Amino acid sequence: LSNQNQNQLADFGTLTLQTDTRFCNAGPFNGCGPESVPRWLREAANEVTGFEEQCNLHDVCIENCAITRSDCDEEFRNEMFGACHGDFFCEVLAEITVGVASSLGGESCIVARSDICSQAQIDLCKE
Repeated sequence: LSNQNQNQLADFGTLTLQTDTRFCNAGPFNGCGPESVPRWLREAANEVTGFEEQCNLHDVCIENCAITRSDCDEEFRNEMFGACHGDFFCEVLAEITVGVASSLGGESCIVARSDICSQAQIDLCKE
């Protein structure tokens, strides 16, 4: 754009954006790993796994008061497997990732729901 007049608005055409409604009105999400893990370590996990979007979707699911944690974990597994496109090592990494989330995620689920859900809905973190 070396010949663009700097005193005029540049027109780059029309940009079409696709809305991902899974993230609309969602609470905070932070990629792979709980908020208690240092950001640099979560960023490293995102880079190594390539599952940042799937981890963010899992965070959004966990905050949904009407869904059990086990349903969120199963959706998490399915999203990661979908991203793997049949790659064996990717699927192994997905199983490890969902295994860690399943075994260690109970407290994070309870904390995420504590200010926004009823006690019965918080109890879904144990299912």
